[in-house]
Amino acid sequence: MDNDELVCEFASPPLSSIVLNTEKSGYDAATVLHRMMQGKKVGGITIPIPTPRVVTRQSTDVIAVNDPVVACALNYIHEHYRKGISVDDIANAAGVSRRVLQIRFRKVMNRSVYEEVLRLRMNQACLLLTETNLSVAQVAEALNYEEIKYFSRAFLQIVGISLLAYRKQQSIRN
Repeated sequence: MDNDELVCEFASPPLSSIVLNTEKSGYDAATVLHRMMQGKKVGGITIPIPTPRVVTRQSTDVIAVNDPVVACALNYIHEHYRKGISVDDIANAAGVSRRVLQIRFRKVMNRSVYEEVLRLRMNQACLLLTETNLSVAQVAEALNYEEIKYFSRAFLQIVGISLLAYRKQQSIRN
């Protein structure tokens, strides 16, 4: 918990962790306290704790599926999703046709190969938006999107809010 990098990275294997953005709630609470100390009325205020996020490391980086083709595809996807890979690239790496991969992948994973790649890319986008000061253009470039509009559209479709709204919602300070 709290994603203590020193603890998580030096454990064997490196441990996955949960990030609770409690700092933002702390800043919000301090703002309310400041208003109260100034004698202002604050009413019944609820300060939400933002949605937790999981930082995956080797301890949870195990792909446990019974289908060896799907396992091979998942390993390839996890190693290359930032590079703008295609379903054909993944099928070639798994040693099967695109159609065979798509059928087997959906049967095992309950989603398409493309959806898996997109899911990983958007998870990485969320991480970069919240833990770095990279611009949206730089995040898009890091994930091999040639145009921001495609990145923005995919992010909205998967995450449910715009890139800038997500960054603002997840930031420590508004």
